[in-house]
Order: sequence, then C-alpha cells, then structure tokens
Amino acid sequence: AGPAAAGEPLEEVIVTATRNALALIDYPGSATRLEARAIEMTGATHPSELLNRAPGAMIQHGSGQESLTALRSPVLTGAGACGAVLVLENGIPIRPVGSCNVNEMFEVNYEQAAALEILRGPGSALYGSSAIHGIINVIAPLPAQMPAFGVALTAGSDDYLQARLAASTQSGAVGSGIALLATDDGGWRDASGFNEQKLNAVQTRSLAAGELTLRLAATRLDQETAGFITGEDAYRDEEIARSNPDPEAYRDAHSLRMSAHYRNASGLEWRGTLRSSRMDFLQHFLLGQPVEDNGQDSAGLLWSLARADVAGGELVVGADAEVAASTLSQHQDGPTTEGTPAQNAIRPAGQHYDYR
Repeated sequence: AGPAAAGEPLEEVIVTATRNALALIDYPGSATRLEARAIEMTGATHPSELLNRAPGAMIQHGSGQESLTALRSPVLTGAGACGAVLVLENGIPIRPVGSCNVNEMFEVNYEQAAALEILRGPGSALYGSSAIHGIINVIAPLPAQMPAFGVALTAGSDDYLQARLAASTQSGAVGSGIALLATDDGGWRDASGFNEQKLNAVQTRSLAAGELTLRLAATRLDQETAGFITGEDAYRDEEIARSNPDPEAYRDAHSLRMSAHYRNASGLEWRGTLRSSRMDFLQHFLLGQPVEDNGQDSAGLLWSLARADVAGGELVVGADAEVAASTLSQHQDGPTTEGTPAQNAIRPAGQHYDYR
C-alpha cells in the first residue's frame, strides 16, 4: 500500500494480553495481532497456518492436530517444550502452573477466534508462569462480534469435512453467543484421520457499574496418529510417504473451561476460572511405545486494580491464586526389544510413572 495521506492517523492496533487494552505502539515488547478477518480468510485447518503469519513464529505441523512450537527459539520438543510457551485464552492460562501439553493449541478454538495475539520473547509474571519464549493469546468473540446466525461448511480432499456455526442474541443489557465447530478428517496418510469438536459460549451483562462476562469452552479430539517414515529420500516415494508405520498410534483428549470476568470503570478487575482436561496417547516415538494418561483439575482467581495518573504514570496492583490437582500415569504392555540392551532396560513392561 502507498503512504498514508498527510495528517491521516495510522490504524491503531490493540494488544489485550496485558489484561488491559494497549496500543501496539505503546507496548514495550514484540507482538503481532491477527484480527478476525485474517483468521476467517485464512480458513486454517491447523494452528501453524495462522501463527506462522507472525514474524519469529514457526509452528511445526505434526500428525493430525499435533504441533511443535518455535517463538524466537529452536523448535521445542520433549519435556522442555512444555514450559516454554504460554497459551492463554482471553488472557487466562488454559492450564495451571506445572501442567502443560506441547500440543495444547488443539485445546482452544483458534478457528473461530475474534483475534490471535503472539507475543515474542520472555513474558513477565503479569501473564503467569511458563512464558519463557513467548505467549499465544486466543481471544474468543463477544456476542456483539458474532452474527445473529451463521453456518459454514467446508469439504476437501482425503475425506475432509468441517462444519461451523455461530449465533448470538441481545436482550437489553444481556448479550449471549455460541460458536460450534466440528471437523472430520480422513487423513492424508494411512490410519491418520481425526475427528474434533469445539464449543464456545459467552454471555455479557451489566453489573454494579461494570460488566460481567461469563464464558464456557469445551474441546474433544479423537485422533489416529501417524508415525515417522524412515530411509533416505523416503518422502519422495508417494507410497512410502502415505504409509503409516505406527497404525496403532492414537491421541484422545478433551478439555473444559469456565470463566467469569468482571471489570468496572474504576479499574477494578476480577477473573475466576475452572479448568479440567484429560488426555491419553500412545508414545509411538519412544522405544517400547508406552501409553500415557494425564489430567488436571484446577481453579484460579485473578484480581487487579489499575489507577491512572499516578506520579505521571499508571499503577497496577494485583494478585493471582490457584489450586490444582494433576495426575500422570505411564504404562507399557510388553518388554522393549527394539533398542540396545541398555535402552531396553530403561523401559520394562509394566508401570513407569504413577504420580499426582
């Protein structure tokens, strides 16, 4: 585009991951915001198709809805990847401290989001724990940002089908909205399909000189996972490329989150959240292929008070509290035989981990 006309102000881009609206030019960091129009036009079937539009972001597309993240960093894998990037939904972490999933973008409805914000570089305690390399904030739409009723259907190759629905209503000071997404993908490779459902519901209302927003988010993923092909230039052979050496691999996950957000004109803000998630999957990428089952139930409360024009600046005070119960179990049906004797001894048959 050509230069703006003389005296014409540039469009203001707002960053809300600070828990307060802020012009991007005033944000002391590196951030990218993808608006609803860009999200809708992209029609992403995987979060990498959206997030990789941001400078410094390189999300690797794994099997199905799996992903590996790089935000101004190497491509992060394994246990170290879990605490490196913080995923938020409407400014609230989708998992409690100490519980994470390197693939957790499939637990948020990025396809129907009002905006996506990608903050690159270490995040402060303002956002929560685990923001070592960056933050991804998925902002769900409010009723005023949703159509009265809308339906979209998408079909593609390899038995790909997706249906989306959004609806909203406004009655006086109360607004309500719902967004639904269902995807059935047959998979490009053998035994690599998945089906997935996502639900977001929201209600806003005036309350005590402020506004209360109630939200519900739920997701379910049933995935048949494809394993790694091997051999020099194996990917050049279409028959090998479409094969699945691990047809028994799978990943099943579901999540549920409820939140309440109250804010008034005096700068007082409360956010409360209840979260639950479960996942079990075959670790086809490890010798012995153990099965992991994990889950978390948690509740959090966030309070803040902002005062403008304090000593020429703004003063924000607040506190976060959280309680969580997390579990992980890993077991293996048979002995490990495909490695060296030392490697095989590391993963015997039976229970490997069982803690809470």
